[in-house]
Amino acid sequence: MGDGTRATLKVQFEESQRQQGIMQQQLEQNQQAISGITERLEQVSDLLKSVVDSVNVMSRRDREVSNDTRNHEERGVFQRNVRLDFPHFSGSDPAGWTFKANQYFDCFQIPFHQKLMVASHHMEGEALVWYQSAFESGQFNSWETLVVAMQGRFGPSAFDDPMEALTRLRQTTSVSLYTSQFEALSNRLKGLSDKHKMSCFISGLKDDIRIPVKMFNPLNLGAAFSLAKLQEEHVLSSRKSWRQNSHFAEKWPLNSVGMTDLANNSPKNVVPMRRVNSSHMDEKRKKGLCFHCEEKWNPNHVCKNPRVYFLHGEPSDMQEALDNEDEVVPQSLHSSKELVLKGWRNLKSRFMPFLVASTVMP
Repeated sequence: MGDGTRATLKVQFEESQRQQGIMQQQLEQNQQAISGITERLEQVSDLLKSVVDSVNVMSRRDREVSNDTRNHEERGVFQRNVRLDFPHFSGSDPAGWTFKANQYFDCFQIPFHQKLMVASHHMEGEALVWYQSAFESGQFNSWETLVVAMQGRFGPSAFDDPMEALTRLRQTTSVSLYTSQFEALSNRLKGLSDKHKMSCFISGLKDDIRIPVKMFNPLNLGAAFSLAKLQEEHVLSSRKSWRQNSHFAEKWPLNSVGMTDLANNSPKNVVPMRRVNSSHMDEKRKKGLCFHCEEKWNPNHVCKNPRVYFLHGEPSDMQEALDNEDEVVPQSLHSSKELVLKGWRNLKSRFMPFLVASTVMP
């Protein structure tokens, strides 16, 4: 091999080593860059994880705050800036005062050991005198002992049975007053279901109110209260309308209906009644006379004086009326200017006055 060839190969080998060195450097740089990127990704991952943890903590705190707020609202806890006065007690209605006092304690979260002091501070009159005497003798050591002693001192008698009083309660005046009495007794009964209360309430109503309310079958006690008030208003309205009709009937009685000429103020004439039997009618028919006057009858015949007839019938006596051959007709009126119709009305019959012309066929 010549010297030229050997020199050429040497140059090529050196160039190849140089290129390999450059590539090795680039590879190392790439590895360093990848390592840097990996570290940054790990940092970003750690940052995201911390952010997620922070969000979870904040969400958990929000839920706890929301639950606390909801629980406070359910217990009726008010804010401190809301004004709510503690009720005063002078000896009347100890059960109602105890209920309002417990509501106040729950609203403002009064500690257990402070309830007795707060309650005694709002006593007055006869209740305050009693509390002072009992307090000096050391009868009270808690709010519960005060409630028990107060019920024994100012509450109903031990022989008073609210359940018996509730079942015997009856409506004697208005529905509103009866409802108030019913609620006062039912509040003293603990554990009595709404269904039993509604049954006692309906059974004590007046008959004209109780029966319609029971027909509507109210679903609860509140619905029974409303239906009873509506039925009471309906009954009062019906009675008012009946009184107005009675007053009108007294002023214009049903057994006397007058149709008079306004120009004639003369007293009403009494119309005598004349009974016509069948033989008399047969005699007039043979002579060709009118049934109601002594003139000859013809198709154009008109009596000089009109007649007034009355029709009065009852269902039970209808057949007897048809079988009766006699006919009652009134005599001539004294004056043709005045027509007076008289009749009567009862529950089984109906009065019908009418005026008949004289054109009657014999």
